[in-house]
Amino acid sequence: MQKNRGIVQMFIIFILVVIIISLVGVRLTDIFKNETLKENFAFLSKGFVYAWDHWLKAPVMKVWAWIRELVGHSASETLKNVWERTFGMFRK
Repeated sequence: MQKNRGIVQMFIIFILVVIIISLVGVRLTDIFKNETLKENFAFLSKGFVYAWDHWLKAPVMKVWAWIRELVGHSASETLKNVWERTFGMFRK
């Protein structure tokens, strides 16, 4: 049930955004046909890719590796402790 709540919330937010855009008087077809808007998004995406490749990728990957190591180490320690507590009582 919890997984479906996120999907339903996103769907409701999407519907509300479309309603708000419609109330403002903007047509979605006009937005997607606008060449200037397409060019602006292409420019922004190229800029983001350049920034990712040249500045952001290395530090973000280091932080991600650190988080994975931390979570993996914590998870393995937790499993080890649970294993010892659960099956350690049968060793006596």
